[in-house]
Amino acid sequence: MLKTKLQAVLDFGMVPPPLSIHKYDRDLFAASWACLRETLVVGRVPRYFKEAVASGASEANQCPYCVGAHSMMFDVYAPGGKKQPLVDGLFGSWDSEKLKMWASSCYLPENEQTSPPFPKTFQAEIIGTAVYFHYLTRMVAIYLGDSFVPKSLKWLVPLIMPPMRLCMGLNDKRSKKMGTSKLSNVPMAGGPEWADQDNTRIAFAQFQAVTDSKVSQVLTESMMVFIDSFLSKWQGGDAGLSASWVDAHLQGLAKLDAVEKQQVRYMLLVIGSPYMITDEEKNSLKKIMGNANLLIMTAWVSLRAALRTGALIAQRQNINEA
Repeated sequence: MLKTKLQAVLDFGMVPPPLSIHKYDRDLFAASWACLRETLVVGRVPRYFKEAVASGASEANQCPYCVGAHSMMFDVYAPGGKKQPLVDGLFGSWDSEKLKMWASSCYLPENEQTSPPFPKTFQAEIIGTAVYFHYLTRMVAIYLGDSFVPKSLKWLVPLIMPPMRLCMGLNDKRSKKMGTSKLSNVPMAGGPEWADQDNTRIAFAQFQAVTDSKVSQVLTESMMVFIDSFLSKWQGGDAGLSASWVDAHLQGLAKLDAVEKQQVRYMLLVIGSPYMITDEEKNSLKKIMGNANLLIMTAWVSLRAALRTGALIAQRQNINEA
C-alpha cells in the first residue's frame, strides 16, 4: 500500500479521501488508484477537460461531495482566461461545458442525452473517466459526507486556490507514463469493450478481477448471479425518492435468510439510490460482516453498476470516428 500511496502523491498530488475509503483492503486500494490514474490523471486529453467529465458524472449521480471537489479541481486546471494549451493541436475546438453536459445527461431518456463532444480516438480516456466516477460517487455517498470542505473552513477556499493552482500546475507538467499502475499477479485479460486503449482496459480488467475474487469469499454465488441478472436489465438512472422498488425485488427471494436479504437490499440501493443508505443500515452490516468485507461488497457492486453504465453509454451514443 505504501508504494500505491507514493505514486498517488507523486502523480495526483495527494491521497484523496475518496481513495482512502479503500484503506481496509490493500488490493482494492491499489486497483481503485490504478483506475483513477489511468483515466483522470494520465493520457493525452488535458486534465481540464477530464475534470469537466468528472463533475458531470458526479452531478448525474447526485454526489455533492464529488461535484464540489471536482468543480474546484476544474477551476484549478482552468486556463484562467488564456487559450487552453493544445496537445498535438487536437483540443482547440473542445468545449468543457459540452463535456460536462454530456457526462451529466447519461441517465436522461436517450433522445435527451447530449451527443458525445469528442472523437472516438479518445473514448477510452473520456468514457473511462466517467465510468470511474460512476463507481466512486457511489462509494463516496456511502462512506463520506456531503461536502469535502467542512462548513467552518469554507472561508479558506479562496485562500488555498492560488497555491493549489501552482502545485497542481507543476505536478501536471511532470512526465507520467501510462500503464505504470498495473497490479502484479492479477489477470490483465478482459476489460470493457469501449476501453480500446490498453492502459485503461487493463486498469478496469484488474479492478474487476480483484473485486470478483474477493467478493466470492463474501457473497454466495446465487446472490452474485442475482445482482448480475438485475444489472443486465438495468437501464441506469435515479430510482426516485422512495426505496419501494427494492422491496419489490426482494419479494421474489424467499430462499434467502434475513442477513442475505439485508445484503441484497443494500446492494440494490448502491446501484439505484446510494444516497438512501443510512448510517444505521451501513453500521448494522458492518457489525455482521466487518469493515473489510462490507467494503469489498460495496466496491464490487459499485464497479458492476459503473461498468454497466459505461456499456449503456457506448451502446446508446454514436461516437464520431474522426
